[in-house]
Amino acid sequence: MSPSPLLAPALALVLALFAAGAAAQPAAGPPSPADECLAGDYDGSAMEMAGGLHLESGGRFRYVLSYGAVDETAAGRWERDTRHIYLTSDPVTPARFSLVGEGPAPAGEFRVALDLPRGISRQYFNVMLILADGRTIARQMSEDGLIIPLEPGENVASIRVLLPVFDLESERFAITAGTASEARLRFEPNDLGTVAFAHQPLAIEGSALVLQRYDREIRFSRGEGKCGR
Repeated sequence: MSPSPLLAPALALVLALFAAGAAAQPAAGPPSPADECLAGDYDGSAMEMAGGLHLESGGRFRYVLSYGAVDETAAGRWERDTRHIYLTSDPVTPARFSLVGEGPAPAGEFRVALDLPRGISRQYFNVMLILADGRTIARQMSEDGLIIPLEPGENVASIRVLLPVFDLESERFAITAGTASEARLRFEPNDLGTVAFAHQPLAIEGSALVLQRYDREIRFSRGEGKCGR
């Protein structure tokens, strides 16, 4: 299963992740013996999955995972207790949708335009129209935008845009009643694909670190390391 083209392929990210170790931010203070034992490179690859985790003895981490259509990364600080390590990401700016304009369109249709950065396909996005009577119409976008036929008397009250591959959904944007039949929206990726871990636990199991994510167990393992592990 190939990684999503929205981000760089995870295998390349894994190589960059481990190669960038020397450029990581240093932490203040000497590492503890327990942190020295856990520090190192871990491989999380499995069937249909590629991943890596790098722990520095000074308390920084770097993480990457490609699973199905999702590619994600994270960087930040880690800490531990006797049974787990915990990942907390550096600040992350979430992706953002906005409604930038409305206008008229030919009778009997509603048109949707979506402004995107270069390199991201509109076909990854879905649109949901909420009609004045509460019914909904959902469609996948094409590269040329979207034209949705409307029956006589149907009026669009609001619109949402979804990016299912990242489980993202915009707020509900109200459409001006009775006058607008075209909406132009904008998507700003910001830190799309960067995970905002907040004290995320990984169980310490021998020489492996086990993360529960996407309804499965992801095992980051390595060979013999420091302190006899």
